[in-house]
Amino acid sequence: MSNNKLTKKEKFDTVIKKNLISLGISENAFTYSITQKDEKISEYSLYFNKAEFDAFVKEMETLYLKHLLKYRDGAGSELVEKNGRYGLTPPKMASVA
Repeated sequence: MSNNKLTKKEKFDTVIKKNLISLGISENAFTYSITQKDEKISEYSLYFNKAEFDAFVKEMETLYLKHLLKYRDGAGSELVEKNGRYGLTPPKMASVA
């Protein structure tokens, strides 16, 4: 997708991702992939990949359990893949923003 067709949120997220890469986070840390019911793979480049996200959740379990539990118990589905209009989407908290 060309840069001029990105939404404001996508432009914002792209800037954040570029900044994270400039700070030393590997480009391999990004792109959350989901296999949809029809076996099609959807990729979300402005999200951390599943391994990175799982490591983040494990770190929260160790260091910030009280806060993690609030996210898990909250209504926002921040930590789980969620059904959207076009199939499963990544956890909100896996977003670079």
